[in-house]
Amino acid sequence: MTSKLPFLRFYCWSCLVLLGLASCTTDNEAPVLRLYGLDSVMIPRGTSFNDPGVLAFDSKDLDLRDEVVVSGDFNEAVVGTYERIYTVTDESGNSSQIKRKISVYHGIQTADGRWSSQNTCFDCGGLGSGTATMVGDVNYGYIRIFPALGSGNSSYFHLRISPTGNLTLFSADGCIYNYILGSGRISEDADSISLSLTRSGTNGQYGCSALYVRLP
Repeated sequence: MTSKLPFLRFYCWSCLVLLGLASCTTDNEAPVLRLYGLDSVMIPRGTSFNDPGVLAFDSKDLDLRDEVVVSGDFNEAVVGTYERIYTVTDESGNSSQIKRKISVYHGIQTADGRWSSQNTCFDCGGLGSGTATMVGDVNYGYIRIFPALGSGNSSYFHLRISPTGNLTLFSADGCIYNYILGSGRISEDADSISLSLTRSGTNGQYGCSALYVRLP
């Protein structure tokens, strides 16, 4: 007598699959996660960040955007670089993660104007304490400082500025000395600048410093 057991087993399994109570395959595929917008953005300090979000889906659960969890510290009031992390997990426990860098930079647009100068980098015409003139973009670019006290002095410092306010000497022109290295910091309110510089001349190389405070 022929046994009907194998047929019954196949029939029951087929019914379970059709009813969605069993699966013939295992879902080991991580969801697809893509950023809308750029992976690195810059905003002025004090400006809210309008997050464009992410695209999240997989072949089984389809749209997973409502399952995305966003984490990471962010403070638009404090200059710095932050990381926003997006994580999504599907019903099978497979996860994907993607990140976006957010840089908060100084909100003051320009360094144009007059600044007080306390400068130990003395040069011809007198680069000591007095009044300095500056032009340039504070946000992300450069500042050009004309620190001379005497009229007609062509000395200047040309500084690159990072989004977080760090300064690096890009070029300089002194009456007597060559300024070969320099770094510093601009304050968060963009009202003071401190510099450490290295210059060379007939007496060799040595360091000097400069402090600038914005005048009303």
